[in-house]
Amino acid sequence: MEKTQNDDIRESSPWLTLEEAAIYLRLFDKDGNPNVSYLYKHASSRLIKPYKLGKFNRDRREDLDALLLKGER
Repeated sequence: MEKTQNDDIRESSPWLTLEEAAIYLRLFDKDGNPNVSYLYKHASSRLIKPYKLGKFNRDRREDLDALLLKGER
């Protein structure tokens, strides 16, 4: 079985860039690019808390998992 980019993200650090988080959540625009606008929207409504690591924002994988579980209810 071939390994995908999403598999690499799942096995790596618990800290994800916006693009990695969008891929992890399988959020893509019509052209197949990671759709980060969903993450910006949820960060502004405080459903996801971005963390500042250096000069970049990162999302924790467990926060994204909690968001998914919250949506299942």
